[in-house]
Amino acid sequence: MRTVLLALLVPILIAGEVAPGERLDATSTAAREMAAAAISLLRTLTPEQRTQAALPFADAKRKQWDFVPRARSGLAIKDMAPEQRLLLMSFLSSGLSRDGFRTALVIMSLDAVLLRLKDNVGMRDAENFLILVFGDPAKDGAWGWRFEGHHLSLSLTVTGSTVSCTPTFFGSNPNVVPAGDLRGGERALPMEEDLGRGLIAALDDAQRTAARIADTVPGDLGPGMPKGKLPEAPLGIPAAKLTPAQRDLLLAMVAAYADRWRGEFARPAVERVRAAGIEKIHLAYAGSHEPGKALYYRLHGPQILIEFDQQNGNLNHIHAVWRETGNDFGDELLKHYHLSHPGEAAPAR
Repeated sequence: MRTVLLALLVPILIAGEVAPGERLDATSTAAREMAAAAISLLRTLTPEQRTQAALPFADAKRKQWDFVPRARSGLAIKDMAPEQRLLLMSFLSSGLSRDGFRTALVIMSLDAVLLRLKDNVGMRDAENFLILVFGDPAKDGAWGWRFEGHHLSLSLTVTGSTVSCTPTFFGSNPNVVPAGDLRGGERALPMEEDLGRGLIAALDDAQRTAARIADTVPGDLGPGMPKGKLPEAPLGIPAAKLTPAQRDLLLAMVAAYADRWRGEFARPAVERVRAAGIEKIHLAYAGSHEPGKALYYRLHGPQILIEFDQQNGNLNHIHAVWRETGNDFGDELLKHYHLSHPGEAAPAR
């Protein structure tokens, strides 16, 4: 466990060792590479496909995210030619980390497992994940994209040389594939669960009492839901009242959520969390930290909201979300960007 935690802390530690100018250059280079991958995909689309996949940056749909299996805007994998599917995977991998890309593919594939388990058959389709590109990646202006489907919602916004990676939602059902299936025992989101239980287990009795907000787990996420209003006052125990070792565990959790994205995009986001004050992040939880029992936890601070839910009704079903307080869809970054680019249309609110 110690080795895993140290590995997760690497993005945070490295961020502190790189000069600001170098970080900016690295982010700009990564953003250009991602834009090139987006352009390669868009060039292969038919006019009809482009109408589905590309919208103006100011379009209100840019902020209409969700993670349930339903009809949604965008171009679905199942409606793409083989060449386009490969270019889509190249595009996604240019924005995600290696682990984030792998996890996204595993989550998508779980709909096939649910089909084999005959779970809500009409709503399960491992190819019903859709891409939407907002704005023109070939130009210097702000642009972004969303890739979304059942239990997966990835939103990324590029504003000049800065990037926003939230909201990011990863979910899994089943989180542990049943033993009778050909993929039996596979876990989709082990880090989100294990790190959360590990941090709560590391608290002493007084700390655990301060962090505990309910005996029973809520029915789902609260402020982390797509239409959930981010709370103003955090609940639970502040990191200022944690030991250094416990704060390291909390930082490892932050890194685990951010590390789903490419390092050049994730590190500045973690730095924003650090700059806002790690000691101000509150840990709150409900349920039990013991393995096999229902658990809800939340990390909430001036720059971050992380929420995890493993419900009583189905312990094999996880929802996990990372939102950047005040900066979902790059809202805060866009304010600064449009001050220096007054001629560009601001996105819809």
